[in-house]
Amino acid sequence: MTSHIIVKNSLYNLIGWMLPIVVNFLTIPYIVKSLGNDSYGVLMLVTAVIGYFSLLDINFTAGSIRYVAEYHAKGEHKHVNEVLSLSFLGYSIIGIIGAILLYLSTDLFLMDLLKIPENLREVARTVFHISSFGFFLNLIQNYLSSIPKAMHRFDLTAKMEAGFGISLMLLTVVFLSMGIGLLGIVILRLVVALLNCSALFLLIKKTIPYSSFLSPVGRDIRNKMVSFSSYSFLSKVANTIYGNTDGLVIGSVVGSAAVTLYSVPFLLVGRLTGITSHLAMVLYPVASELGALGKRDELKKIYIAMSRQIFFLNIALTTILCLFSEQILQIWMGNEFARKTYIVLIFIALGNFTESLTNLPALVNDGLSFPQVTASFAFLSAFLRLVAVVIGVKYYGLLGVAVSYFISVSIVSLAFLVYAHKNTIKLSLWKLIKEAFLKSSIFAVVVVLGLLLVKLFIPSSTITTPIEFIAILAMFSFFAYKSILSLEWKGKINKQLGLFK
Repeated sequence: MTSHIIVKNSLYNLIGWMLPIVVNFLTIPYIVKSLGNDSYGVLMLVTAVIGYFSLLDINFTAGSIRYVAEYHAKGEHKHVNEVLSLSFLGYSIIGIIGAILLYLSTDLFLMDLLKIPENLREVARTVFHISSFGFFLNLIQNYLSSIPKAMHRFDLTAKMEAGFGISLMLLTVVFLSMGIGLLGIVILRLVVALLNCSALFLLIKKTIPYSSFLSPVGRDIRNKMVSFSSYSFLSKVANTIYGNTDGLVIGSVVGSAAVTLYSVPFLLVGRLTGITSHLAMVLYPVASELGALGKRDELKKIYIAMSRQIFFLNIALTTILCLFSEQILQIWMGNEFARKTYIVLIFIALGNFTESLTNLPALVNDGLSFPQVTASFAFLSAFLRLVAVVIGVKYYGLLGVAVSYFISVSIVSLAFLVYAHKNTIKLSLWKLIKEAFLKSSIFAVVVVLGLLLVKLFIPSSTITTPIEFIAILAMFSFFAYKSILSLEWKGKINKQLGLFK
């Protein structure tokens, strides 16, 4: 497994995630204006309800990536097809059950529970009915898109994800410009999802020529998949609770306006750190494959190298967010919003940075078949965060929530790092810190102290702030080239730069 392949997969996975988000961001104003607030609100309600129904997903996806990568690496094609068949059957059953429940729930209680304008109720009912079939297709689509990733073909899934995602947004704009309304947009989503599933089947056949989704499944494979995916499902439930804790507590104690003041900075940090989490995802099938082949030493080398790169990106993003939190919020949300939330943003960024330290270890941990460890710490984190947030918001408001988030996530992250490196990854945590974290940490501290020293003599202004931002960006870029990039990638960059001479 070469570093070139891993970096290429990381970049493709990132691009496939980012491009549809960028296009979505650009097209949303037109879509909202064309549909109107009420119709667009119905579309978002459908999305939210389907999101809750996705808890029915028992996370066979994680098990599929884990065992397809392992059995393909061993040349055990029969077991690969058993995994594919079991997962496809499981998701088909879950998808059908979920679709029926969503369809029946529409008339049983959803239409009465949701505050939908009277003139849109019949259209909304039809939209929910159609979307129940969309739930089934989305479940199958998410599963199918994971299979090529187990074969390290993130490039193919990224191209498909970006292609269908962008096409859906552009077609939505075209349909709206033609006067087609909410119902037509929902049908369009259904058709695009169906085409996406069909394309993914063909892609899997191209990636795994011997693949079959109709093979008989032995007891051993069934037990392994159910056991592994059950723990992964528990992690998913814990993360769902974990991700919605802050907003629910703030909304119940302070009010809905405070939720906005907290969720906007949290969204900003989440989108930025989502970059590194998507870069890191490629390590999961690598860990599954190398762990199954007993190549622990090779896996540890890759893990340390990726940790060095991911840690640098995270600490660079966090440093910039903390140093320019107020200015970033001023540009994005206005002066009043920035004044109320820039310190909150700093603590959210610090908490998110601390939590990011567990991303790669968790992927390796799951790849080596220890999902119960990840699930246990996920539930511990969810519980501790709930307690900390309730205390924080009650006594110190929004700032208390942000600080409590930082403290609780730091405690659990440190505990997970110590436990995983000692018991499952079996790599000295000090070795990881020394080889992957130390240089970037020292450099970030120097950058922060340097900027604070400059501010003592030169106060921030509309002229100095952009200069400071560009200077820090340049320093991090130079440091990355000198100390983070491998010799292989330095050579590639030098070669490309030579073309412009």
